[in-house]
Amino acid sequence: MIEITKIHDNLQLDNLPNENWVDAFEYDGIYEVSNLGRVKSLQREANTRWGTPRVVKEKILKQSVRKAKNGRIDGLIVSLDKTKNSAKFIFQSFFPEIDFLKNECVMHINKKCLDNRIDNLKKVTRKKSKKTDMQKSVRTIIATPKNLEKAKETQKEFYDNRTHKECSKCGKIDLVDVFYDGVSRCQDCINKHVVEKRRNYKYTDGEKVCTKCSKLKNNKEFPILDGICKKCRYELHKQYQNEQRETLGDWYVREYGKYTYGYKDFTQKIIDELRIELKEKRKPKHIFAGKNFRTTRDFAKYVLRKYKVPITTVEKRIYEGRTEFECTLNRKQFVRHNLKKAREEKNIITV
Repeated sequence: MIEITKIHDNLQLDNLPNENWVDAFEYDGIYEVSNLGRVKSLQREANTRWGTPRVVKEKILKQSVRKAKNGRIDGLIVSLDKTKNSAKFIFQSFFPEIDFLKNECVMHINKKCLDNRIDNLKKVTRKKSKKTDMQKSVRTIIATPKNLEKAKETQKEFYDNRTHKECSKCGKIDLVDVFYDGVSRCQDCINKHVVEKRRNYKYTDGEKVCTKCSKLKNNKEFPILDGICKKCRYELHKQYQNEQRETLGDWYVREYGKYTYGYKDFTQKIIDELRIELKEKRKPKHIFAGKNFRTTRDFAKYVLRKYKVPITTVEKRIYEGRTEFECTLNRKQFVRHNLKKAREEKNIITV
């Protein structure tokens, strides 16, 4: 069975299944076109350039692909006495009574420019034809939703490579934004390939240069299938953890949700709620001498360094409800402060 978009390449004179022929528009008795999009030159007598008669044999004319400057396929053309747009030529041959205005054209209903079957051709305005075209954008994430809506309206599962892509390994069809740029395999096939490659990997006694520290090291000092040594990889991981901890990145928030609440699956809503909770916890508990202290322990360490008050004493006073100033007093100062406070309270009561 011949593919629909390859019918124009069939140059055999035998009729294809369900193929019907009519006289070509303005070329009666010279050319014929079929409802499947083929053009045939009829057998006839013609004169050579010297004026002598000759017989032109019947044959199927070859149609050429017309491309734009950027390489996009615009359709098919056929060469008669002059070059013709195949789609419009075939449509006019079946509907010669229909006239075309300047802003009108023949549109391919399924948007496949090489499919010139008469059932796939329709007369529309250029504006309407442009609206049904898929959008091609550098940012595929923006173009894909719009193209999917158009694909659903025309009841197509996918349109070229604008909305969906087919995995070259397993044949799975998925959204183009699921695939990495320039990669034809889906993520599942890539993961299986990497796992299998790691499983079959064997260390050797050779040496190679670390791409991070540029030092020549033994092969066993590198993780499997990695160009960065284990020491540099550990430092990079620690740096990444610190950045995530400081900026409350998604990775740190997920780890917090795993160890605190036992979450396994995360949605954007859960991540946002956990991030808000962490921000509330990170608000300073103590403000003293123009400095913010996130925990009582941090404040107690500061008091120990500056005022020589033990950490346990500071924590005990905080739990008793004492102020930050009272936590900075040594034992004698604290006793005097309490006596003075008691006298003031007694005088207020007597008054």
